[in-house]
Amino acid sequence: MTELLEKELVYKIVGCAISIHNKIGHGFREKTYEKAICVEFEDQNLSYSQQMSYPIYYKNHKVDEFIPDLVVENKVIVEAKTVHN
Repeated sequence: MTELLEKELVYKIVGCAISIHNKIGHGFREKTYEKAICVEFEDQNLSYSQQMSYPIYYKNHKVDEFIPDLVVENKVIVEAKTVHN
């Protein structure tokens, strides 16, 4: 079995997401949850960057950009996703 990297930080992030779900529930846009989790991160004193652009290179050519929703503590990428039933 593989050890979870940044285990404590990941647990804090998941705790923030669960807190949001318990307070506002489901059914909103991804952006709503992204903004809400930023509030939770601030309340938990977690540093984060939002919608930063990272260039992707292939054979010294820039071929694209990667823009994650959030990067927490410069260690964990968080992508807000919703499911509609």
